[in-house]
Amino acid sequence: MYTCTTIGKLKEGKLEEVLKAAEVLGAATRKQKGNVYYYVYIPEGRPNCFATTEGWETKADFKAHVGHTDDPSDPLRRFNEIVLPASLAEPDIFLGEVYF
Repeated sequence: MYTCTTIGKLKEGKLEEVLKAAEVLGAATRKQKGNVYYYVYIPEGRPNCFATTEGWETKADFKAHVGHTDDPSDPLRRFNEIVLPASLAEPDIFLGEVYF
């Protein structure tokens, strides 16, 4: 399995907007080929942060998920158009294969 975890720190007052966008992205992502899970959460003690974690059957499935952001209707592109201006910095993204 291939995973992606994203952690972002948001500007004050932007969390609800980002969570709504993440809900839409999550619903679309869960329908994509190879998606095993997609979760969004707020890390404890960090009220202006959000985190997503997603699992994919293969790295190729993940690459297909992120490979269409040039399409204006792509859910990930629409999410990025909301989250990036709401963020204090680029989100941290951690990619990798699951070993155990």
